[in-house]
Amino acid sequence: MSSSEFTVAVVGAGGTGGYYGGALARAGNHVTMIARGPHLAAIRANGLQVNSVLLGDFLLDVDATDNMSTVGPVDLVIFAVKSWATGAAISDMGPLVGDGTMIVSTQNGIDSERLLGEALGSEHVLGCAATVSSMIESPGVVTQGGGPGSLVIGEMAWDQNAATHDTAG
Repeated sequence: MSSSEFTVAVVGAGGTGGYYGGALARAGNHVTMIARGPHLAAIRANGLQVNSVLLGDFLLDVDATDNMSTVGPVDLVIFAVKSWATGAAISDMGPLVGDGTMIVSTQNGIDSERLLGEALGSEHVLGCAATVSSMIESPGVVTQGGGPGSLVIGEMAWDQNAATHDTAG
């Protein structure tokens, strides 16, 4: 991996995380999918298949694990777990976060950014509102349908820094 390569960990590589992480991997970034169960096994064995009405269909050879401690610090964490798994996922995320790491939660709601900031440092957390129609079609296969969706990223009121502009582009 070159020093200029953007590194991403997708915590919760289901429909939403798999779609956005897949798009980032397709664009040339080094993406590690954090998944579990049959979905993880299928990604490891066959890669991640993304079927998208917007981006087309593509198969990606991505790293996949259920152990965040094996990944190390990354540039960007996409936090896309189901709400009920938030606490457990956050408690395991420490190894992913380095000095320059930014975290974007695709959970729509009002609590995940605060919880992430309290546990991992508010300077790492960006606000995000995500809309996309995507799902795990079968283990290892993420399908995106419907309209274009959106991913709106911005600074949280508690902390503004230059890394926001670098991450959100």
